[in-house]
Amino acid sequence: AAAPAQKVTDAAIETALAKAPAAHPRLFATPADFARLRAAYEQAKAAAGDNSARSPSYSALAGAGALRLVHDARNILTTAPVERRFDSANKRILRQSRRALERISTLALAFQLTGDVAFRDRAVAEMRVAAAFRDWNPPHFLDTAEMTLALAIGYDWLHDALAPADRAVIAGAIREKGLRASVRISKNHGWWINATNNWGQVCHGGLLGGAFALHDTGDPADRALAAAIIGRAVRKLPRPMSVYAPAGAYPEGPGYWAYGTMFNAVALALLEGNLGTDFGLCALRGFDRTVEYLDLMTGPSGKTFNYADGGDGRASDCAMWWLAKRFRRPDALLHFELPAYRRHCAERPATEAGGRLFALTLLWLQDLTAAAGKPPRAPLAWKTESGENAIAVLRTGWDAGALFTGIKGGTARTNHGHMDAGSFIFEAAGVRWAVDLGPEPYEKLERLRLSLWDMAQNSDRWRVFRLNNFSHNTLTVAGKLHRVGGFAKFIDFNATGSATAAGAVTSTTATLDLAPVLAGADRATRRFDLNAGGLTITDDLALRAPQPVRWTFATRAAVEIDAAGTGATLRQNGQTLRVEATGALPDGARFRTFPAAPATPTAWDSLNPGVTLVGFETAGTAAELRFVVRFVAPERK
Repeated sequence: AAAPAQKVTDAAIETALAKAPAAHPRLFATPADFARLRAAYEQAKAAAGDNSARSPSYSALAGAGALRLVHDARNILTTAPVERRFDSANKRILRQSRRALERISTLALAFQLTGDVAFRDRAVAEMRVAAAFRDWNPPHFLDTAEMTLALAIGYDWLHDALAPADRAVIAGAIREKGLRASVRISKNHGWWINATNNWGQVCHGGLLGGAFALHDTGDPADRALAAAIIGRAVRKLPRPMSVYAPAGAYPEGPGYWAYGTMFNAVALALLEGNLGTDFGLCALRGFDRTVEYLDLMTGPSGKTFNYADGGDGRASDCAMWWLAKRFRRPDALLHFELPAYRRHCAERPATEAGGRLFALTLLWLQDLTAAAGKPPRAPLAWKTESGENAIAVLRTGWDAGALFTGIKGGTARTNHGHMDAGSFIFEAAGVRWAVDLGPEPYEKLERLRLSLWDMAQNSDRWRVFRLNNFSHNTLTVAGKLHRVGGFAKFIDFNATGSATAAGAVTSTTATLDLAPVLAGADRATRRFDLNAGGLTITDDLALRAPQPVRWTFATRAAVEIDAAGTGATLRQNGQTLRVEATGALPDGARFRTFPAAPATPTAWDSLNPGVTLVGFETAGTAAELRFVVRFVAPERK
């Protein structure tokens, strides 16, 4: 499916551009789209105090979202424009580019909804300030791409209401600091053109906004430049989109899925909206299935399985609305996304905090009345494996009290990867009992000059506690780091009982081969068995020589270790969970707690207050080891 996109010529793009819409607005919206949203806003404003957002109809959802957006726009009126200010590592102005994108898109849509010129004028002020920057920091091209999209949206949505002088200044900045900067980019800083990660999606998506905004200025040079930018994006997007194969997963985790897929949706919406085709990009293997990915990664608690560099929060996501509409999957919105959207609409923050592309969410909304009440079509037991990652999620149902575990295999040598092969998270009774600590903030590590983005075995990256195996819910042999080049594959995956009448899988098994990532292991398998009674983890190891092995998981619960050292009782949010060994632990191992911190304090590791590592360590006198540990499900209340 990638071949058509990869072979598209600039001449073919120029031919398609000749038939593209000439009138503004044309980025993500038409005048009819704005009129429809405006009507929903007026209806919601007239019904002040009526919580009509509880309805899944388009008018109710759009009205509630429009009220929130206009509230955010009013907050922005009191702020000063962005500055060309670097972060503490003097590497990025990305925070400023994102702020500009949020402000300009919010203000421009608020003007379309209300006609209030204060919103237009504040958006113009923001765009003029950004246009006056010396550049948009092309060495870190994410900054440039997001700023390009910000000004492109403002230019397009406000086009007919802009003074000619403002129009010229904004168009000139998009052209010189965005589009032409991407053509002039040096070889060292232009690696993103062929990137297979979120950089490719974000950079090509942002630039497409600028190209479609300026393709018909009347200057043949602008038309040729736009065609070149669009053609390059169409040919290169199959590279980062290849990571969705085979089953829609994202190797960089749910947090970066939201970033990369948001801009992938931007790119595809621009192509289809302006050229009437995506050149086969949506047909790339796995992309149609990524609409299920966030639901699969989200536990009953509402937190995500946050492997790699990401937190466990889940907010409303504009890409979910675009994907659900594009692939006719409203079911993917109902269970987690719709409640998140409603929460967002109901909030009234005192400062700007709307989300930088919440405006696109409003333009991609759909009526969910016919789908209401239906569970997700995503499977309860699911795994995927690609060249970069291996992931599985198992759950007993979609209800709030269901059991849920996420299992991580694969390799650390992937963008934003951790040494987390064999790690897992676990939820029961709506509580996350086994947690992933998430990422260490980049700016601090870069300020201290750690080689954070080097994935080699001896990289500074693996000196960071949250990124190496010592903090993850996995096995560690002889206190050594996992092998970066090793890949933990699933060697067994089986859901038995299929789905019951209540929609629950009765038993699921997933087994990982950890030997490739554990130094000194001839055999190492980790098996997960989930059923209504709980989660059982069975580890079988054959080491080349007797060595100590540590088995741990991180938790935010209060922990009480049994006097006999055979298990522990965890208490959290009014719930109690038992963790216990099935049979005697080998080689003198006893349950205990470990600090959630490196053995020797560092200048770069964050504290992890409220987190405890629970587990055991063998004496190192046996080479053949077997551990069976059971997380006993709390009784359903």
